[in-house]
Amino acid sequence: MTMAPVVILALTPVQKWWAAGQLNSGFASQKGLVTAGLVAIGILTVMLFAVSYSRKIWGKKIARELFVDYAQRKELTGQQLKILMEVVNNANLKKDESIFTLANAFDRGAAKIIENAPAYQTREQTEQLKTNLSVLQEKLGFRKQRTSQTQTTVRKIAASSRDIPVGKKIHIINSNVEDSSSIELVVMENDDMELTASSQVPLENTKGQIWKASYYLGASIWEFDTSVIGCNGKIVALSHSDSVRFTNRRRFFRAAVNEPAFIANFPFKKTLLGENINPDDCWGPPQFVPATVTEIAGPGLRIEAPLKVSMSGKVLVVFSLKKSEKQNLIQNYDYTNNQKQKPEIIQAVAEVKHMEEMTTNNNFSIAVELTGLAESELNELICRTNTASIAEKLKRTNISAIADRDVQRELMPELSAV
Repeated sequence: MTMAPVVILALTPVQKWWAAGQLNSGFASQKGLVTAGLVAIGILTVMLFAVSYSRKIWGKKIARELFVDYAQRKELTGQQLKILMEVVNNANLKKDESIFTLANAFDRGAAKIIENAPAYQTREQTEQLKTNLSVLQEKLGFRKQRTSQTQTTVRKIAASSRDIPVGKKIHIINSNVEDSSSIELVVMENDDMELTASSQVPLENTKGQIWKASYYLGASIWEFDTSVIGCNGKIVALSHSDSVRFTNRRRFFRAAVNEPAFIANFPFKKTLLGENINPDDCWGPPQFVPATVTEIAGPGLRIEAPLKVSMSGKVLVVFSLKKSEKQNLIQNYDYTNNQKQKPEIIQAVAEVKHMEEMTTNNNFSIAVELTGLAESELNELICRTNTASIAEKLKRTNISAIADRDVQRELMPELSAV
């Protein structure tokens, strides 16, 4: 502990001066090393930023070349390219070239352009803008092949709101308002750019609002999100959506009936069992057996028949169903005879949903759902169900009470659907 001071005291003045010089020299060399390190880090940082900027510029150049290449492949004119750039700016895309593959992005951008059209723009200019967007949409390959209303079956998946036919009722609810009441609209016009509908109540100050729309298609309920493009009193224009989603099954009135029918198993193929069977002896049309329709609920039937069927199997159904006159149904209904009812024969393919053996006889109670129906055919069955339900209630109602307002009010939901 005491030797260090002794050594220092033992040094001559020259030696002490030399030792102090050596200490300053070491500190200077360390400072130079730190400075060199900081300079190197700075240079590397500048190089990193330069490389990143260069890659960003190079990426933009590649994206621009891809965009131009796609535009040339689609043979877009200068005006169409200008409109497409407006669509891109309104669609908020990370990559501009994505507009050539994302139909939803195009619809979103086109809807924004129409929504933000200047107020001073005339109706002719607005229609011309819609036409230009529609032509551009077709060139990009986003316009889908339409199916006529008569050919649309209830099995068809509603992929787009553009498939909603004119005259269809849709219900809209404001997505941003809790416990918002539903508003019923009737489709007046449905083109590739917008869906125009009428309301029973004025819809002022709704432009730009987001709504959830729902409608019936066949035995299902479908919904999609939409925004209000424009509104004029009771007329509203809604944006389209290609993301229509299934939400639930429809519920139908059930009505007890007693109608004659025939039913036959209708499998895709039959296997002949046994030996020495001549296929020609078993060849022939489906074998029908007499049956009775005991309940109807839209496309659903309950049938009693001496026929054993398999779950989820297919059957052929032929049945008679009386058609009541729609006008003045309560006043014209005859309890003693059904002169006002016109029998018609309905025949369709059905899928077995449930089957149970009856204890009173050798029959089976079979629940089926008619398949492959067009929308108009399903609507007719719904009307027949409602008519049968009303007739059933009228039979249970005292004749003197037919004109009673309470009775009519009770039957009103079904009467309005006939």
